[in-house]
Amino acid sequence: MSDAITTLDELEDAISEPSAGAVDAMRRIEGDIILLGAGGKIGPSLARMAKRASDAAGVRRDIIAVDVFPDPRMQSAFEALGVRAVKCDLLDRAQLESLPDAPNVIFMIGMKFGTTGKDRRKGEKGRGEAISARPRRT
Repeated sequence: MSDAITTLDELEDAISEPSAGAVDAMRRIEGDIILLGAGGKIGPSLARMAKRASDAAGVRRDIIAVDVFPDPRMQSAFEALGVRAVKCDLLDRAQLESLPDAPNVIFMIGMKFGTTGKDRRKGEKGRGEAISARPRRT
C-alpha cells in the first residue's frame, strides 16, 4: 500500500497535522488567535493547524481568520473547519476597528506576486502599502 498523497484533502490533512511542539505551544499560550490575511497561500493551512493543535491540547479558543474573502466559498470553508471567519478590508479604518480583540496576532498581509500597485483606483492606497496596526484595547 502506498503512502503517496493522492487528493487535496489528504494534502491538507498532512500539512495541517500539528507537531508535538505546536500542541505544546497551544497549551502554553493564552487567549484567541487572529490571523490577518488568512485567505492567502498559507493562511487556510495555518488556521486549520492552529485549530487542530488547540483541540489536541484540550484548549478552547477562537481561531479567527480575517481576510477580504473575495470568494464567499473560502469564508464558508474556514467556518466548516471550526475557524471563525471575519470579512474585513484591513485598509478600511472602520472595519479594522471592528475586529475582535485577540492577544495572539499573526500578520500575513502582503502584496500578491506579480502585483504592480498600478491597478488600484485613483486615491486608494495600494494593497502593498503598509498600514499601522492599531493599539490593542486594554
